[in-house]
Amino acid sequence: MQDLRNNQPSKWKLERVIWRAGELKISEAAPVLLKLIGTGTPMRDYCIAWALGYCGDQDAISALIKLYQSASSPEFVSRIAFEALLKLADAQTKAALQAQMIDFLPLELQNLAQAGSAEAFATELRAYLQRSDYKGFAVLDRIYQIDNQYVRPALIEILRNAPFKPNYFQRLRHIFKMAEYRHDSEVFGIFAYRLEKERHMFRRQWWQMYKWDSTTRSYVKRQDYLNSPDSNRAYSDKTREYLRRRVWRTLKQLGEEGDLEYVNIAVDILLQYSDQDAQRVWQSASHRWEYLNASWTKIEYNHKWWDAYAGYSTFNHILYENSPRYELKPNSKAWRCRENYKPGDAEPTTREEAFPQLWEQHPQALLQLLFQSKCRPVHHFAVKALRVCDRFVSSIKIDTIIGLVNKPYEVTAQFGFQLAQLNYNPASPNKDLILALVNCLSEQARTQAYQWVEQQREFFLEDSNFITALVIS
Repeated sequence: MQDLRNNQPSKWKLERVIWRAGELKISEAAPVLLKLIGTGTPMRDYCIAWALGYCGDQDAISALIKLYQSASSPEFVSRIAFEALLKLADAQTKAALQAQMIDFLPLELQNLAQAGSAEAFATELRAYLQRSDYKGFAVLDRIYQIDNQYVRPALIEILRNAPFKPNYFQRLRHIFKMAEYRHDSEVFGIFAYRLEKERHMFRRQWWQMYKWDSTTRSYVKRQDYLNSPDSNRAYSDKTREYLRRRVWRTLKQLGEEGDLEYVNIAVDILLQYSDQDAQRVWQSASHRWEYLNASWTKIEYNHKWWDAYAGYSTFNHILYENSPRYELKPNSKAWRCRENYKPGDAEPTTREEAFPQLWEQHPQALLQLLFQSKCRPVHHFAVKALRVCDRFVSSIKIDTIIGLVNKPYEVTAQFGFQLAQLNYNPASPNKDLILALVNCLSEQARTQAYQWVEQQREFFLEDSNFITALVIS
């Protein structure tokens, strides 16, 4: 096949060329891809369906329906064809396709999936999974394909809490890939966080993959029991590392394309973290023994530091990809401090995050982080990024400023105080703003609030409720 961009013979496998056409959203490739359906292995059809979701149009829908409905299509091909259909179909067709999926649910779940309550569906789903074998867990794929207001809350709860073990993990991995394809930031964010927090179930060693064949007198690859649907193992160390890398690879590609979805997904990932996720700051050092002053003395050198969030790969990529204080060394699993920084030192004034221009184009997302995040490093990042968004910052209203001042992070409260100074109207002081400043974490803000009250004592003394609240504060 000729290269789809420069008409040069490609050295890539055809499946890779097809995949790349989808990544680049080359619409001219769609007619060629449609002709290739059924010309190779199921993996080729999988790649074609995946690519058509990005570069196809209405002309691809009938072919995708056939691929999705064909009895000869393996489950993984049918699943991606359905996802591609959801991308290309109009709202009415999409709703119809998802409603059809309800018929594939167990009878006890069908009515609740279309006319019940979210709570009733969740209760029945838990009961169904408790009495099911591994085959029954395929219902989770169907539920995500349906994805309506009755079934989604139950699935979200499972995604947050289900163990990364059989019989869950195979289905969770399917949903991860579907969420990645849909750019479903909520679901993808949950997976990104859990992949950082959930330790692998086992280590995959070479001796688990091969066995000695006495006939050929050589090692041969054994039938991989991990691929068996009823395997009692799942989520190896290698799977975990692959999926963690894949999360950032997906985000990075969106960022490099200047896609707003980068910001949406990054926000949902960052909101998964809290101050409770901070780990012990630790240091390592090399050492040698030297004979000094008639005795052997241990000399330490080459000190290295790891900060409180060092082990969270995607979290650090988002916040510190361009950091002068943190770095990810090749083949390392944690972000360590550079030589010129140790935990507790002053933060650099320069921006540290990946794709800063995208954040500047969408400052509302930064404000969302300040209101919803319970993680100190996220607040430090969002405040620093917002400071350069002058036009947006100047439009922030008093009620929003009060919300910022009330946050339990000094950097955010101080930022809110600075906005309060710009918006304070001595001719008509906002009493709620004054009370918020009096109670905030910024000492400078508290001092200023009392000075404003003192400067306009008569105005404030007229309101007994305000004085009572001020005294209580």
